[in-house]
Amino acid sequence: EMVAPLCTRVTLLLLSTLLAVSDGLYVKGGEHNRSFVVASDRFWKDGQVFQVKAGAMHYSRIPPAYWRDRLLRLRAMGLNALQTYIPWNFHEEERGVYNFEGTRDLFKFLDIAEEVGLVVVLRAG
Repeated sequence: EMVAPLCTRVTLLLLSTLLAVSDGLYVKGGEHNRSFVVASDRFWKDGQVFQVKAGAMHYSRIPPAYWRDRLLRLRAMGLNALQTYIPWNFHEEERGVYNFEGTRDLFKFLDIAEEVGLVVVLRAG
């Protein structure tokens, strides 16, 4: 049951990322009517020029109890984006069996990142 939500959310995120790099393409997301546009050699997020200031953090290497604290520290350093990857071997230890619960709860991590105001650059690993 965890495979469908993961595939749907990650696929939409990856497609949005791929589409967003096309010059002048408007990507509208979710119920909050947000946008990301690449135009005139600039990134535009929600109608404002957006400069990506990112730091890397890998959720698979940090206990979930510390995720919020570490993400808040990124914000405190003046960063507005988080770069992380999905280590598939962490979620699929046995072929065809996916685990996204507990310490492997990618969506909880992404939700916390959004709550603290970080844009996520997500890479499939």
